[in-house]
Amino acid sequence: MSEAMELHYWRQVAIYLADCHAATAFEYEVKSASKSRRKRMISILETCVAAMNKHPNKCGDMPRSEKDVTDRCMKTITRLHAANKQS
Repeated sequence: MSEAMELHYWRQVAIYLADCHAATAFEYEVKSASKSRRKRMISILETCVAAMNKHPNKCGDMPRSEKDVTDRCMKTITRLHAANKQS
């Protein structure tokens, strides 16, 4: 894959994930949402905006490796599937 195609691909990934987070954030507008979870979502959305505007505030300081994050995502998916079956 050429560098231009790679850049386009990752930009589309960032846009998609930012859009997903923005859609999910509506759940945090209700009064019953905890302040800490709301602050976490605000931080995620601010990071998304900063990254897409090429002003990464926290993006370049990632303490976990790509494999660690992939594993964490997969474990979370498994837990969410299990919780979904229990509902």
